[in-house]
Parts: sequence; structure tokens; C-alpha cells
Amino acid sequence: MDRTREMLILYKEKYHNTYGFTSTAVERIKRTLENTNVIIDALGSKNDWSVLLNNKPIVMLYFAPNSLELTEDRMRKRMQSQSGKINKNDLITRTKANAENIHRDIGNYDYWIDTTDLSQVVPAVTSVIRATSYGGKNAHPRVVSIVENPVRINQLIEGYSIARTKYG
Repeated sequence: MDRTREMLILYKEKYHNTYGFTSTAVERIKRTLENTNVIIDALGSKNDWSVLLNNKPIVMLYFAPNSLELTEDRMRKRMQSQSGKINKNDLITRTKANAENIHRDIGNYDYWIDTTDLSQVVPAVTSVIRATSYGGKNAHPRVVSIVENPVRINQLIEGYSIARTKYG
């Protein structure tokens, strides 16, 4: 992984994994952007991506359920499906890390996409694309503009911050 990391021009460590993009991938994204919009599943700051993509407009989406309990339940189910058992300490560590990430990183994003109902994620993302690309009204109930709704975003962050105090 260390050699692979050296090939990445943008990467981030998250949940004990490294995520990133090579220069070849970024060049392919740039070429695609000449003709169409691109959706990238990526970590990194908006500024980092703006520099890499020659100051093209960028919209960053944060995907998470609107409750800590649902997040914990999903992590618990993933652990069960991967190993068949739940390591309570690992669950606590990951829950705390998730809360820390939201608290620290949410300001890098434009919209919070509430993934409580997974069937509504694609319609929510579609509404953001319409609003940001075509000037449509962003009216989907699972989309929260981070800049325009600071009170709601603070409520969501506080809901996740419980993990930081709950697990010490």
C-alpha cells in the first residue's frame, strides 16, 4: 500500500484505509468534464479538487443517515456480514471516528444527503444535479444545503456528537 500511495496525487486515510486518485484517473476525469458532468466518489477538500480539475465548478455531497443510531446499526450489520461477529471495541472506535469526521469535515461539503431511506438517495442526488446544473429547485426532503441551513446541520452534527461523549 505504501508504494500505491506514492502514485496517488490526492488521497486520504479514513477508517484505517487509504482512498485516492492517480494522475491518470484525474486526467480522465478532466477529459470527461469537457463534455459532461462527472460524479466522483471521493474524499478530499473542495479546494483540492478545484485545483486538480482546473477550477471547474464542484459540488460536494456528504452521505449519511440523519441519526447516529442508524449509522451504528449499519456498521454493526457490515461487521456481521464481513466476519460473522461484532467486535464491540471496533464498533465503538468506528462510531467515534464517524462522529469526529462529520464534526471536522462537514464544512467541506455543499449538501448533506440523508441516507436514512436508501431508496431515496438517487432521487435526492438527482435533485441536487438538477439544481446545480440546470437551476432547478432543490426540493427533495432528503437534501440539506449546508450553507443555507446551518441550524439543521448543527442539529445533525449534535446528533452524531453524542458518540463522542457516549463512548468517551
